[in-house]
Amino acid sequence: MSITRIDRLNQIILGLFGVSLCVFKGGMYLFPVLLFITFIFIKPKNFMQDEMLKKIALISFATFVVGFLSKLINLSVYSDIGFYTKKAIFLFLIPVLLFYLKNKLNQKILFSGFIVGLVIANFYCYYLFIHSHFTMSEALVDSFWDILRWREILTFSLCIAIPVLFHKDNKLKLLALALILVCIPSVIFSGGRVVYFAVTIAVVAYFFLLKRDKIKHFILFAVICSGLIYFVPNPVFKAIDHRVESIFNTESNYSNIGRLHMYKEGSIFIYHQLVNHPKSILFGMGEKGFNQEFVHYLTQEGKYEHLMEITNRQFSVRDQHNALLNTLSKQGMLYFVMFYSMMLFLFFKTYQSAVQGHIFSQSALVLLVGYMSIGMLYGNEFSFDTIIMFTLWCLLFSMRNNTGTEQKNTESVNEKDGDIVKGDL
Repeated sequence: MSITRIDRLNQIILGLFGVSLCVFKGGMYLFPVLLFITFIFIKPKNFMQDEMLKKIALISFATFVVGFLSKLINLSVYSDIGFYTKKAIFLFLIPVLLFYLKNKLNQKILFSGFIVGLVIANFYCYYLFIHSHFTMSEALVDSFWDILRWREILTFSLCIAIPVLFHKDNKLKLLALALILVCIPSVIFSGGRVVYFAVTIAVVAYFFLLKRDKIKHFILFAVICSGLIYFVPNPVFKAIDHRVESIFNTESNYSNIGRLHMYKEGSIFIYHQLVNHPKSILFGMGEKGFNQEFVHYLTQEGKYEHLMEITNRQFSVRDQHNALLNTLSKQGMLYFVMFYSMMLFLFFKTYQSAVQGHIFSQSALVLLVGYMSIGMLYGNEFSFDTIIMFTLWCLLFSMRNNTGTEQKNTESVNEKDGDIVKGDL
């Protein structure tokens, strides 16, 4: 099959997009837009012939439309329409990426770009730590992204790599191990307790869903690691211990105290709006509209100053630090149902592939669990990390046939649009 200029252009875009996932925030808008333009230009006639792609495209588009119409119906701040349109770009990106990534060469280019960007970002994090005044246990070092986004990228990377450690392909095992070893110092330097939390949940889910025969090995490994962290007087282990312990500190850690009050007051506020202003919950209050309504409610109830005082001003009125609460209050119940229905659909389809032994589907499944786990602690439903996560999910899900199953990792197949061969990546 001949390679056209538009194919070459797409390969360049995908490569740069892969690198930008870890090093360039502007790439989250620039390269998806370029992919949309080339997609419109080529006008793919066989786009809707793939039933899986068709279903994902329809649910993604329907989710975007529901969210956009909700903003028009319950418009409180005009800028919320622009904000929604810009942030919801990932809903169009999902089907477009899945279409382009049916081609195996495109998969390799995007994957290679991501690996290059991840290595660069990690070494930059090392550089920042070396030139900082932090001790290892106090470090809060970011990279090209802000501290929270960098922690999430590290979480995604570990979630992707861990299942590959159990594959029979030694080259893949070595690559996964190398990525984990490269990321671990950055996890420590970033003070990434969200990484420990989300990766732990994702790994536990992985063993219970897909590797029950190896649960004993996992428990033994976890016990050994815990013993090292808690009892061995090593600065690295003590740094990890310090951050893990802070996750459960709800007495003196004001970040945790503030977060618990955010969950409580956010839930009460949603109920209050549902009873008194059901339209605002059905269609959402918007990003800025929520802030105005929440501050007004807390002030009216006489809670605002008290909450700021008992949380040492660690209580946020702009973000509830929970993806479920944020989506429901800001985007509305209709969008909430559509978006999480899409997430369940993707999870189910990924799980179906993962249980067959497709190693990249297993990584994609762990990635989804890691992303949702982060959403328990942060409002990541409309952030850059959502674009990063869905880009990686599209890549992994598209690569699911490239190495076959653990039982058959050398079987080859020819696919009309992707020319995918198992055991070739």
